[in-house]
Amino acid sequence: MATTLGEAAAPLRFADFHRRPIGPRGLEPGPRLLALDGQRVALAGYVAHGGERIARTAVLAPLPVALVDEDESLADDLPAAIAYLHWTDPRLDAALADCAGMLRVTGRLELGARADADGRRSYVRVLADDAQCARPR
Repeated sequence: MATTLGEAAAPLRFADFHRRPIGPRGLEPGPRLLALDGQRVALAGYVAHGGERIARTAVLAPLPVALVDEDESLADDLPAAIAYLHWTDPRLDAALADCAGMLRVTGRLELGARADADGRRSYVRVLADDAQCARPR
C-alpha cells in the first residue's frame, strides 16, 4: 500500500504492541497493532543510541535506552515493545540521528518477522516519511 504525506496517520502507542494480559503463550501482537498493519501511523518514542549504526535504520523504544553489545545480545537490552525504523528520505537523517529526546515518527507500519540489515530479526517496522524531534542534540 503506497502512502503519501497527505494521508492522516493513525496514532499508535507502544502499549498497543502486545495483547494484555500476557497469556500462557507469552507475548502476542495486540489487536490494534494488527489492525494498523500496512497503514500510515504516528508513533512517539526514543531512538536507541549506541551499537553499530546501519544507514537509514534505527530502533525506536518507549524509553531511553543505550545499546551495548559487548557482553550480551541486543535482545537482553531492549524492552519487549520496539519498532525498527527505516527511511529513504535523506532529510530525515539528521532528525533521527541527532535526537536526544522524544521523537515522533510517521510512516507506514509493516508487521512480520524479517531479517534486518543489522543481522537481527524484527517484527514491527515503520517505514518513516516524517520525523519530529522534541529535543535535538
